[in-house]
Order: sequence, then C-alpha cells, then structure tokens
Amino acid sequence: MSGGPEPLPLGEYGLDATDLADAVHLAAVMKQAADGTSRLRYGHLAHLPFTEPLPPDPASPDAVPRRHNAAPEAPEPAPGPAEGPTSVPAAPIDDPAHQRLEDRSALLSAFGRFSLKVPRGRPEHPDLADTARNYARALLDTAHWEPGERRSSGVPVLPALRPGAARTVRLALVTDTGVSMLFQRGITQDLTRLLRRSGIFRSVDLLGFDSQRPGAPLLADPDGRPRHLRPPGETGPHVTLIVTDGLGAAWGDAGFQDWVARAARGGAVAVLHLLRPQLWRRGSIRTVPTRIRAAWPASPAGPNTGYVRESTRAGAVGEESPRGTLIPVLPLRAAALHDWASFTMVRSRARLWVHAAEYPDPGARADPEVPEGDAVLRFRRTASPEAFELAVSLAAVPLHPAVVSEVCRDVLGAASPSELTEVFFSGLVRLADGVLDETPGEEVRWDFRDGVRARLLALGGQVPEIRRMLRLAVRVLDGRDPWFDDLARMLDGEHVGTPRAGAGARMWVDAMLPAVESAAVARRYRSPVDVYARYGQGHPREGDRP
Repeated sequence: MSGGPEPLPLGEYGLDATDLADAVHLAAVMKQAADGTSRLRYGHLAHLPFTEPLPPDPASPDAVPRRHNAAPEAPEPAPGPAEGPTSVPAAPIDDPAHQRLEDRSALLSAFGRFSLKVPRGRPEHPDLADTARNYARALLDTAHWEPGERRSSGVPVLPALRPGAARTVRLALVTDTGVSMLFQRGITQDLTRLLRRSGIFRSVDLLGFDSQRPGAPLLADPDGRPRHLRPPGETGPHVTLIVTDGLGAAWGDAGFQDWVARAARGGAVAVLHLLRPQLWRRGSIRTVPTRIRAAWPASPAGPNTGYVRESTRAGAVGEESPRGTLIPVLPLRAAALHDWASFTMVRSRARLWVHAAEYPDPGARADPEVPEGDAVLRFRRTASPEAFELAVSLAAVPLHPAVVSEVCRDVLGAASPSELTEVFFSGLVRLADGVLDETPGEEVRWDFRDGVRARLLALGGQVPEIRRMLRLAVRVLDGRDPWFDDLARMLDGEHVGTPRAGAGARMWVDAMLPAVESAAVARRYRSPVDVYARYGQGHPREGDRP
C-alpha cells in the first residue's frame, strides 16, 4: 500500500471528475445559502453581494465593528434614568417604569431584516463560493489526465478573497419623552438597549422630542444637546422609527405632521405605537387599515413618498397616490415589525397590510376638553373593565406614587401601563402644578379633575371596597400627616377628638373626602372631618371662612 492518498472510488458510483466538480460547487452554493450569504437582488443594489447577515470581520481595518457606534458593553447598571432624552419628570408612579420588554428574541429576529451588508475594504477574507468554483474548474482541467498523474501531481486549489462586509442601514430611534410616556419608560429603555446591542445597524442614533409641544420637534440626544434627524452629509439607507404612545398634542398639530412628512422624503419612517391597538383611538394619531405597495424600482429603506395606496379595509379604492405621505403605524409585536421590515427592505414582500396615518392629515383637529361629568360617562362606556375598576379604586385615594403602585397590585396584580394610561390620559386626571420642575421630588403628584372622584365612586364604588382602599392608603402613608392617624381610628370605629385648626394638609383631605363621604365614615365623625376639610393647611377653598 503506497504512502500517498488513495483515489476516491468514483467509478463504483458512476462518477467522473466533472460530476465531482459539479457536486463540490453545488455543496458550496448550498453552504452559502444555509449561512444566509446568498446573493439576493435589492433594486439598484443587485450587483452587491453579502446582503444577508454575515459573521463580523474584526481583522479588517476598514470593517465596521459589530457594535458600530454603540457604547461598549458593560454590566447592567442599577435602575436609573432612561437611556433616551430625559424631559419626562421623575415618575410619580414608579412601578410601570419597571415593565420590561417581552419576546425579545422574536423582536430581534424581526429587526434582523434590516441587516444589509456591502463589500468594504481590501480583499482579505476567504470567499467560499469562489474558492469552490476555482477548485471545480481545476478538476475539469484534469479530466483528461491519467489516474496516476492526478494522484502524483494533485489538483491545485486557488483560494479566492473578498473584501470585508460592512453594515449600511442607519437607524434613528426617536423616542417620545412627553409626560404621557411616563408609564412606558421601562419598555422604551429595554427597546433602546436591545437595538443598540443587536449589531444589526451601522449605527443607532438616540433622539428624543416632547410630544406635548406643537410644531416641528426639537430633537435632542440623551445628553440634551440639539441634534438633526440625519447627520449632515450622511448617505446610505436610513430608517426612522418614532416610539410613542400617540397621546401627545403634537400628533394632531399641522406643523408636527409636516415635519414627519419631510422626514419621510429622505428615508423610511414608521411609528411604533406602544399602546394596545384598542386604545389608539384615545390618542391623536388617526389611522386606517391600508394595503400599500412601494413604487418600482424599490430600494432598501426607500422613502415613504414612494408608497402607493392599493386598498383600505373599508373597501377597494383602486391604486392611488395619497394626498399626503403614508406613515405605517405599528404595534409592538414581532410579526408586525417583521412584515414592515421585510417590506421596507424589499425582502420577499411587495405589499403590506398596515394601519397607516397620512401626513399632513387634513381631517386632524384638536379635541375640545369634555366636561367632568361627560368625561366620566364616556370613560365608563369606552374603557376596559379593568381600567374602570382601577379608576374607581384610585378615586378613593391620593394619587401618590406609592399608593398608586399598591392599588395597582391590589386590583390588577401588578402595575400595567395600558390600564394606567387609560385612566390617566382619558380626560379624568390632570397634571398638578409643579410636575415639570427639574427636581420635582417624591410628593409631585397627579390629581383627578374636580368632581370626577365623586362621579366615579357613585358609578362603580361599593362601600366595603371603598373602605378597603382607604385602609390601604392609610397603611402606605401612615405617619405622613395627622389626618391618616385620625382616619385609621375612624375606620376602626374608635373615638376621634376634634383636631386643631391647621393640623392636616388639605391636599390629602381633599383627595380622600369623596371616599370618606361615600363610605359613610363622615356620618359618625362629621365634626373632625369638617375641621380637616375647612381648616387644613393649604389654600382655602372659595367660601371658606378665614
């Protein structure tokens, strides 16, 4: 037996050198497809390979690193301010801020459709397909050799090199920092961290704006410095994702809508709506279920101005160019984000069914403030049962952060951004003066509009439940004010003496007085309750004696 390699027994299988060359080339092509590096066509980038995710090339000096412009990874910091711009005040309700993003792996897979690589740098990296092709050609050239000649000389393998592959899509993550986003801070913080660490985009620019301010937004980075949506001179595919709850007044403002439409002329723009779709009607973003397609030739992350409306859920309207610019509005669901990303990047999806807003919106108008009584009746008619039950329970207690958290745990099992958003931003609650101070402190609070507490308790309150909520507030706020000590004695049926004038803060008494009246506590303790109500610390009500 010779020391050299034995020839493959191809004759037994009816194979010759040509068959072997074809098999090797086919295996290389199949390996390339399995790795996600097949050469797909994307509009004007049809000549560019490596349009699917590739392993990073850290050895290439010209290659973009995996994390790109993101900050280097570090151990998870202790809970603190959100990563986005911080115009939201310190939260008067803290539990919802700890809500976390769910189904992260599916969301990461959906955003992975934005992974687009193009060759960049010197050809230093092995190209498996071209190397296999060179080997197949060399095998074909030896088809006329004698078996002994091939065994003694061998078949040369000429390696082929390719440039490094760099990601090209930039993402501008524009986060709404209006006061209504208070309950979404934990989710937006997780989403920001997920996208920055994903390695999908060439860069992730974090920007923020206040949706309570009408007109074109003043974008700012996490440090509060003014920034443009797109860096000057920057080219290449660009995607803007606006993260919001849609409750800010800016969404119904013509100046803000014009800004969104202008942004959609330079790249793909979409709105990520953090509320459940059933609650979208409470906000200022008007959407219509619409089937859209991109005008041909489409390119990755092409501008929204190329979108054509094909039909709506109400009925076919025929292909037409919209009067404004169509902006997809997406729920925070992996399937919806996957479909939008596939459509935007021209990956196996030519049409998209989506809720779409049209900006500027000629039908947009500011909703007038509804009277308190009508607001409560409308809320009862349109709110979810859980949100109405939560509103009735909160009507019995002060809207102090610790108390609201305990009520949420008692009624819902945990703080829920959706139900809290329904209660706080349905016209029942107002933002108390001083909430937007830079250092508001723990006592910064919200409050129900005048008369709303009594109406909610009359519509849905039951005496045992109201008394239970009062006890919960007393337990949480015990020791903060003499009012809570005396209220605890009233609930236990003990003797309560007449308090001295100015003994308790009126803000606590005014918040709990409707519940004290509804639960029949004041019937027995009318004298001390009246003293607290009329002579408590704070500004006297109109008609009070000096």
